[in-house]
Parts: sequence; structure tokens; C-alpha cells
Amino acid sequence: MNLLPLRFTPSASHARAREAITRFMLSRNMAAGEKLPPQAELVKVLNCSETTIQKAMKELVDEGIVRREVGRGTYLLRLPEAVELEALAPAALTVNGRVAICALDDRDTRPAYSPGLEILHATEQRLLTHNGVIETRLAVCSSLKMLTDLLQEIQPDGLVLDWRFNPLDAGAWRIQQHCLSLEYPVVHCFHVYHPDVSAAYQICIDNQSIAFAAMKHLTALGHEHILVAASGNAHDFQNLRLAAIEHFCQVSGTRYQVSLAPSGARDREWLEAGHAAFARWITIPRKERPSAVFALNDQIGLAFVKEARKAGLKVPAEVSVVGVDNDLHHRLEFGIDLTTLDPCRAEIGNRAAEQVLSAMQTRTPHEHHVIKIQPKLVNRGTTTQLAC
Repeated sequence: MNLLPLRFTPSASHARAREAITRFMLSRNMAAGEKLPPQAELVKVLNCSETTIQKAMKELVDEGIVRREVGRGTYLLRLPEAVELEALAPAALTVNGRVAICALDDRDTRPAYSPGLEILHATEQRLLTHNGVIETRLAVCSSLKMLTDLLQEIQPDGLVLDWRFNPLDAGAWRIQQHCLSLEYPVVHCFHVYHPDVSAAYQICIDNQSIAFAAMKHLTALGHEHILVAASGNAHDFQNLRLAAIEHFCQVSGTRYQVSLAPSGARDREWLEAGHAAFARWITIPRKERPSAVFALNDQIGLAFVKEARKAGLKVPAEVSVVGVDNDLHHRLEFGIDLTTLDPCRAEIGNRAAEQVLSAMQTRTPHEHHVIKIQPKLVNRGTTTQLAC
């Protein structure tokens, strides 16, 4: 593994070494589950003693940031939030101009409400409240032609795109190539990180960290057998979360089962996944039944909790449930306060605005830059300590 050269004196303390290690993880955009360099390499790069590195790594282990596996190495569990915010904090900006904010989506198949709209809203709010004067234009485009027509009409100085369909599709690739040809900065917001995407500025949801955080929360409460509730339809974000769950369970020894609902209509797939997960869970003999459920989005989790309560079960006393999205719309619709992992879409929008403003001000050329946003646990009472 090639490391960035860091200038430290031989007398560097373990506190400075710890900071250097965390900044290395940030500079490489490491995600939960990735392996850190061997200790010997860190000693050489940081120019400090093995004892200093060991003390720094012990602090990171104690804080739940990394996990050591005997004979295998050290793996990242989550990025330290304070360091991440400090490293990426934007400078004060004063920019004037016009910014297009566009969702790339098929408007005919997407419901009127989507959590992804939070990204567009946060982006526009941050642009409108900064020190300069920014004119914004919101739009939804489902093809390259729609996008080029929009850009030709408004002649923006910057562009923010929220990708709601797969950026690896053929049509999406043409949009990426067109964006690379533009003379003004383009910031891409992705709900799944795609390393092969042709985009200079990328801000992404960290799906691996979401899965690790949910599993860590449940296992910290004593749950050693977990049902993972997912849709039977193919979704990149779901595949990443399932892979991260498998890795977590291999490392921690946690037992898990996956409930995949039969593939069905997109407009009801999440609710059906929640119903299917409960139907599977309730048929498992009580002594063998998972004590907790990790639903891969809030709709699945809310549907599971609703079915459980209809059956006379107590949540979380008889089963703990955690979801993903911090979805206000469906939380109000179901009337259930679900413990959830917030992917911080508003933060993605804020970062997108800061990124496009910074690029507009400095007029820097296109360069590859990726920011992965860390999730936050929102505990609303559908998870609890496992009773002995």
C-alpha cells in the first residue's frame, strides 16, 4: 500500500501519531471495513517508534474506531467525526453567480416524496444563505438531452447533480462525460459510492459505515443473533450493506439471518419486505428467534414494527428494531418513532454547496475528490438492552 509522506519528528507523541493515522484514513477516503496499513509501514511513514504507534492504535481501538484481528490486521469501523469535520471544514466564501441543482431521476416511477429530496433542499438553502449572491434553479432530468437543454437555458456557473438512478448505466455514462466537458464545476451526489464513475467531485453516502454502525449498536446492547430485513429487488446500496454485515459478523462472531422479500412492484417493495421479514421471524421457534432486526431502510423497519404490534408483541421488549434513513415522512405516516441510522443527506447537500462555491471562487480545474459522509445513530426507543 502506498502511503502519503507525512512529516513528523522522531519524538512525535502518540497523540500526534493518532491524529496522523486518522488524517491518513480521511485523505484516502477509507470506508468501514477497509484494512489499515501494517504497523511497520506506519512506523516508517510517521517516523516514530513502534511503542508510539501501539499506544495510538490502542486509543483508536478503545474508541471503537478500528478493530484488531489477530493474524489478519487492523480494520476501520468508523471515521472519527470531529477530525473529519475539522479536515473538511470549508473556508469562508463569498461567491456570486448562478447554480443549477438537478436530480437525475425517472419522474414517472419515483413517488412524490423521497428522502433524497433532502439533498436538493439542503444544497439550495446553503447556497442561498452564504455571503454572496447566488441564483438557483431546481430541476429533475431523466436524460442527457433534458440536462443539456436545462444548462443551455440557464447558463449556470456551477452544477450540483443528485444521482437517483445507477450512474454505471450507458445513458448515465454519457451524462458523466458531458459533465467533464463543462467549463464550470460539477459536484455529484451519490447514494452509493462508485469508484469507477467519471466525476471530479463526488459526495457519497457511506453504506458500509451505515451497516457497521447499526450492527455495532445492536451487539453493544447484547444482541448476538440478528435478522437482517431486505428487499428481494436488486439495489447497489443494499448489496453494499449486506456485504458489510457479513464482514462484521465474521469478525465479531455475531449470528445473523437475511430475510429477502420476493421481488415485487417497486412502489410497495419496502413494505412487503417488512411484512415478509416479520412473517419469517414469527415462525422461528422462540428459543431460536433473533432478538433484534436490522431493517435496511426505515420503511422495512416501520412495517415490521407495525406487524409485531398488531400481533400483540412489545417492541423493543420482545424484539429490537433499527432502520436506516431517519425518514420523517414515513415516521409520521406510521406514527412510530423508529431507532434509525441517519445517512445525513442534509450534510451531503451542505457539502455539495460548499464544494461548488469553493470551485467557483478558486476556478480550480477538475480533479478527483471524494467525500464519504458518516452516518449518525438516532435512538428513538425501538432498541433496548437484551434481557438476561
